[in-house]
Amino acid sequence: MNVQRYDQEYLLGPYEGVKKVTETNNHVRILAGRLVAIMLALLIGLLASHAAFGVTVVSVNPGDDLDAKANAAPAGATIRVHGKAGVATYFYAVNNSITLKHGQTLVGDTGTTRQVGPATVPNPVAGIKKASGVSMITLVKTKGDPVSISWLEVNATGAGKGITTELGGPGLRMDHLRVYGGRGPGIGQAQGVLTNSELFRNGQNASTIGNTAAGIKCIVACEVATTYAHDNGGNGLWCDVGCAPVPQRANGVWFHDNLTKGNSRFGIRYENSPKPDLNPNDPVKALIQGNVSYGNTEGGVAVADAANATVRSNVFGKRPGGTVFHNGRNLAIILRNSGEAGRGKQVNARVFGNTLTRERIADCALRRNVCTNNH
Repeated sequence: MNVQRYDQEYLLGPYEGVKKVTETNNHVRILAGRLVAIMLALLIGLLASHAAFGVTVVSVNPGDDLDAKANAAPAGATIRVHGKAGVATYFYAVNNSITLKHGQTLVGDTGTTRQVGPATVPNPVAGIKKASGVSMITLVKTKGDPVSISWLEVNATGAGKGITTELGGPGLRMDHLRVYGGRGPGIGQAQGVLTNSELFRNGQNASTIGNTAAGIKCIVACEVATTYAHDNGGNGLWCDVGCAPVPQRANGVWFHDNLTKGNSRFGIRYENSPKPDLNPNDPVKALIQGNVSYGNTEGGVAVADAANATVRSNVFGKRPGGTVFHNGRNLAIILRNSGEAGRGKQVNARVFGNTLTRERIADCALRRNVCTNNH
């Protein structure tokens, strides 16, 4: 026998040493081949991920032409807008609207936040404003879906509005924005989701009040949360002109956990939904929940010619610190049906669990509206 066993070790015969070396070399080759295959697979995966997720990054630094670089960026790109050391908020003056395409992200450097009641108020370190001497309807507009906009201060002074999202879609995400100074809405023809933002001093043109003026005006079911909407001409948060449902918004129009104060009309308004000549058979609805509303000129919440609203667990007429500051007319909530041609019908509202602070609810006992446990 060529192999003898001693304590689990093997002694090779005269020809088996060569055989063993050959087997070992073959085994090494097999392992090396497998390793190469794994590395190639990983590389292909990384390249595929790069293409699939559009990780092109366009950096915009102080002194750069922001609108030129942003508008030249490909679909799917992330456009990073940097602040400037030693400057609280560095503003880029734009000569043309920034048009965001499918899959793009427009994001500033991360700033700080502060809490105002239920709202998270950002302090961005990068901002956008209209260049002097140019006429501009909007500073930023979306033309694709999904799109993301975050961590920017949008000074819309002299422009019609700060952001327009009409040509976007329900996948729009906006957060940590300060939008102010627009002649009409701060954010107009809106859809998608807005969170952790501040909307103020929009509606600067008196002719837009009652028409478009608001902190934000949505045209389809949208979500606005943890946002501070104050001192706007018109309404703070507003959905109007059908408020068509979209699959992404299970609650319909959803205004929750916001602070609205000092707006020249209502803090929150849900209106003309469904609109008879636009979407008469749509199963529209709205959930207005967990908001704090005080000091608004015409009242806290208006449900006007709109169906299927739930208004619950809101606080009216009281600042976050607890001091009383009533809404105008001591009106917390109005359920209004105008009966006008071409407008929807206010019906089937549920109003419960709200803290009224001695403010009132108007028209609660009509049109299948139910109001309970408000105090």
